[in-house]
Amino acid sequence: MIPQVELESMRTCIFTFVTHRSIISATMKGIIALMFICQSLIAQIIPTTDKPTVIMFILHISSNKIESLEKKGMRKDAQLVREADREINTSIMRDFKENFKFCEVYFFYDSQMNYVLQKQWNMVTFYDSEHLKNGKKIEVSYIDNYIMAEVAYPPAPEYPRIDSTGKEIEPLYTTDYANARDYGIICYDQQYQLLRNKLQYTNISLRRVGNILRPESIQYRFVGAKKFQQKLERFFAPKVY
Repeated sequence: MIPQVELESMRTCIFTFVTHRSIISATMKGIIALMFICQSLIAQIIPTTDKPTVIMFILHISSNKIESLEKKGMRKDAQLVREADREINTSIMRDFKENFKFCEVYFFYDSQMNYVLQKQWNMVTFYDSEHLKNGKKIEVSYIDNYIMAEVAYPPAPEYPRIDSTGKEIEPLYTTDYANARDYGIICYDQQYQLLRNKLQYTNISLRRVGNILRPESIQYRFVGAKKFQQKLERFFAPKVY
């Protein structure tokens, strides 16, 4: 027969063991539940592709048109084309300076596109918005995470095609444009191929504004940097499911 004192001691030990085991079990269940919740949250928030650190923005000069006019002796008309190019490019840079903070924007002229495609950065003259104030140019030795953009008409729509076996192939990406003659910001990858996503086209405004009674005040005005930034922010925001 077990003495009463020893019996009480055994009961205490058993109670303590069971209590500790219950606490450990509850703690483990809590940890497992917390891990499950964290995994669920991680699974619900999925980042998109990497945000670009630079937008390489192409500025255009109507070289062929200017050359053609000058060959015909139409030097005054050629000068008007030059002035229009200058007004458009200056307005684009100014709008980005005032309304775009998403990332850096490096502007370059289309005449240097071959160097950009070959990534011969030392051969390219880049500008940013500070160029409007002090003629600043940017020296670049290396750029990696970037996309290219320009102001142009929307790209031609793509349609399904039939391959050699007779199978219909759907285009990788299609989009509808409100007006095929509206200018927009068109985005490309590093090989100057259209992006196959919603960044492909952003509608903008590019028109001549001013006082019709003072013709010298009428100039081209670009408005679109803010809308472009908003589209980039939406596109690169983490997706929550």
